[in-house]
Amino acid sequence: MVKNILVIGLTQEHAGKTSLAQALLSYFSDQEQKTCGFKPFSGYNYWYHFDMAHQSLSDGRLYSKDITKLKQHSTIKTTIEQVNPIHRLWNEPAIMDSLTTIPPFIMDRFSIYQNETLKHHLLVNQHLIEQLPQEYQQKIDEKKYTVHPIDSIQSMNAIIQSHYNQSIESCYRRIEQKADVIVVESYADNALLPWKTLSQFDIVLGIKPWEIHRFDPDKYVKAVQLSKPVSAWETSTKKLTDLLKPLEIYKQKPVVSTEIIDNLKEKIPEMIS
Repeated sequence: MVKNILVIGLTQEHAGKTSLAQALLSYFSDQEQKTCGFKPFSGYNYWYHFDMAHQSLSDGRLYSKDITKLKQHSTIKTTIEQVNPIHRLWNEPAIMDSLTTIPPFIMDRFSIYQNETLKHHLLVNQHLIEQLPQEYQQKIDEKKYTVHPIDSIQSMNAIIQSHYNQSIESCYRRIEQKADVIVVESYADNALLPWKTLSQFDIVLGIKPWEIHRFDPDKYVKAVQLSKPVSAWETSTKKLTDLLKPLEIYKQKPVVSTEIIDNLKEKIPEMIS
């Protein structure tokens, strides 16, 4: 039976999710387990993370360096898009101005298995696509994505509701068939819920500077459901932790970047016991 471990961030940025996910993947790989990272949704800001944007868009793709790190520490064969079914390219500012306007993103890349083939799609914000230079748009055109242009919140929601769950489900299902351990990394400070194919997490770990929190998986799911607004499909870990106390808190100290993974690996036996 596949072991599913969820890693969430207890702060919005630089919580350490990817480092902890890499450490978990490395630890279980050392135990001769077949491992894979999985980040259902990710995104970055075109202005603030331009190096990443340039690297991926120059190849006509959308992904972040966090995804490549998860893939590098996974032992089963996958593609970047399979590990990360949905990726968003934000414009500035990277927050929704109001509930009646399209969030200020340029495009989403979402990937879905259809007839055993991974198909790639783009959800394109017609109001902001001109932010991308022609050289990037040309590289994207060469990849022959299925393009879904949107110009309203209604058209955006229609595509999201029709395809995004299917994207996550279909990619996860293929990984589940091959892996013994899947480390699911949430994004930003989002409190991720299981989806249809994944009924429950076996271990839930939250990370922030100085601390790693271990939560009861059943109580975690219930707390997220209680804290999530009826009209929303996600909630922040801040709202979650107001309702849910951790089973254990593990202290951590800052270490130099070359030692982070090994330092975290030393704590894993205690955290998963």
